[in-house]
Amino acid sequence: MRKWLFSSRDYAYPWMRWLDLPLTRAGTLLVGGSIFLAGHSTTVTLVGVILLAVSAVVAVTNVVALRSRRRRETTA
Repeated sequence: MRKWLFSSRDYAYPWMRWLDLPLTRAGTLLVGGSIFLAGHSTTVTLVGVILLAVSAVVAVTNVVALRSRRRRETTA
């Protein structure tokens, strides 16, 4: 369960593990659920989109941080 929720990828910082994949899953559930359920609230969809956006920013930041860390290790 832990591997499914948090993934086994490497993260530059421990807090990124808590923001990347769990927010993606929660955002997908909110956006997907609100699309399939009739009479959904636009607030629920907006929260889902915000969670997906935060998750995407964290994922990109993680990739950049890992690349810069590897670059520093190879030059040192």
